Amino acid sequence: DRDRLELLLDRLGAFAPLSFTASFRADSLCGPDPGSVDLELIAALRRAGLKLAFIGVESLSASQLQRYGKRQEPLVAVAVVKALEAHGVEVEIGNIPFDPMATISELRESTELLYRSGLYRNLATPFGVLRLQLGTPLARMAAISRRPEADDPELLSYGWRFADKEVGDLFAMVDEWWSPLDRAYLLARNLVRTGVLGELQSRIAMRNLALVRAHAVGLLRTGVLHGSSGVEVESYRRSAGLLVLSCLRGVAEAAVQAQVPEAEAVQEYLAELESLVGKGSVVHGASSWLSEVVPT
Repeated sequence: DRDRLELLLDRLGAFAPLSFTASFRADSLCGPDPGSVDLELIAALRRAGLKLAFIGVESLSASQLQRYGKRQEPLVAVAVVKALEAHGVEVEIGNIPFDPMATISELRESTELLYRSGLYRNLATPFGVLRLQLGTPLARMAAISRRPEADDPELLSYGWRFADKEVGDLFAMVDEWWSPLDRAYLLARNLVRTGVLGELQSRIAMRNLALVRAHAVGLLRTGVLHGSSGVEVESYRRSAGLLVLSCLRGVAEAAVQAQVPEAEAVQEYLAELESLVGKGSVVHGASSWLSEVVPT
């Protein structure tokens, strides 16, 4: 309801200076085509104190968006993100490349537009997996292969299998690579979100996180182009793993420079991970390296 939102923004003005975060659907800030972004609303949100916007983009593949019940074309999300950033709003986007009916062509389409548009820099997490929830249209699709043993009654979600084996193999590859790094990445991301680093160190940390996301999407892109196994993927997995650790170290150094309490724990943990990767080992272990700095 636009009128109620404008009233809320006016009332927030009484608390200035104020900053807040908010989540949006892309089509709540734009009409059906990329040229219809609601710039007046975005400007009003920024004046009211919007600092960080989370946009549920989910995919940049037209057919996958339709399956997710999203009405807009992929370029609408790109236009919304660019408009928010032009108004000084930080943006993170939801990304769900993997769902039961995902195809290699959809992954290729989405990944390529992530690269061309630069939206890979805004990914909240690179390898989201669809939660198939009870009562949703997607859950009622007869073509979806269920895995009852993986049902989660607490989240009201179903377990499922990939219809396309090639997509399933690709997910297994990127998940094996990313899982040991995921908690470390999330803690680093949350550290940046808190704003405790100060302007300069925040910029350094954000640049490093953007590079982490680029390397992660690059692995997915390599797998889409060359398959989930083979020389190209194995070479990228190793080099990208070392680069990601280097970037996470950059976040650690920013925390140290900003004099965040106990940030030395960050560097110690990353040194341990780098040693494991350097020996060719699979990197495992709890990412306690940042838990002393910022809670999840």
